[in-house]
Amino acid sequence: MLIFQPPIICCILGAVAVQLLQVIETSKLPRKKRQDYTSLQFYFNLLCSIGIAGIIGYIYFDGDHSYGKIVYFHTGVSSPVLVKKLYARMPAVVRAKS
Repeated sequence: MLIFQPPIICCILGAVAVQLLQVIETSKLPRKKRQDYTSLQFYFNLLCSIGIAGIIGYIYFDGDHSYGKIVYFHTGVSSPVLVKKLYARMPAVVRAKS
């Protein structure tokens, strides 16, 4: 399976949509509480979130599936949150070893 097929592209677009919503929401905050859009950390987090959505999409949809685009998009939207929650629930002993 090629990396940039429609299911994976839809997953990536879902992650981009979440990031755009986050930028819109934080732009409403006062200037002191806003994210620094010029920092490398902001762009690193943005790219990692989009990358996670692409990886999860590749893992989930590696084969001949005929789901709708909304399923792929939803997978991309939820995958960064899913990975973050899984990491937060991991026992401290396991996280300390890695």
